Amino acid sequence: MDKYKKQQEILEGRNSYSKTDTDATFMRMKEDHMRNGQLKPAYNLQISTHKQFILHYSIHPNPTDTKTLESHLQGFEENYHKVPKEFVADAGYGSEENYNLLKSKKIKPYVKYNYFRKDQKSGQITTSQNNSKLAKIREKVFKLLNTRKGIKLRKQRCHDVEPVFAQIKHNKNFKRFMLRGKNKVEVEIGILAIAHNLKKMKKAA
Repeated sequence: MDKYKKQQEILEGRNSYSKTDTDATFMRMKEDHMRNGQLKPAYNLQISTHKQFILHYSIHPNPTDTKTLESHLQGFEENYHKVPKEFVADAGYGSEENYNLLKSKKIKPYVKYNYFRKDQKSGQITTSQNNSKLAKIREKVFKLLNTRKGIKLRKQRCHDVEPVFAQIKHNKNFKRFMLRGKNKVEVEIGILAIAHNLKKMKKAA
């Protein structure tokens, strides 16, 4: 019973943890060389960027991005003593909870939802019969994403945040953390972020 209780305390609402790093959660990796869907202990890294500079980063035990936004924004606010005026992200963040969170903080949500691409092709917004509030949110977001600024920011995102991950993973060949434990992993990614930004500054000089 004590062993079970201790395991539940370690899990903290997760469905798994690694015995060698209890802060890490088993996740499916995008790079699956064995092609067998093998789960590996991992962290979900979130970054906020501007012109390919890393402004903020956070480490999460959640396999999906949806539940990372609140704590990521909280960390951003603690560091900068303000929230961004706009938030640009892909459909992984497009949940009703996240849209409401951004609204409560008066942040413009340039965030796609799951059916956005489909709605773009059809020209009609996918309705949610069971959730009228979500349907109204989608309608507002669809219009916002298709404004001149919305289109510009959507295109810009591909050339802002994605190249940063490419630089870290492929050019620097950083594909796994060397340290264990969330606190140490945060330090490790912090050093990597500083190195990335310094290199960008040198190129810009």
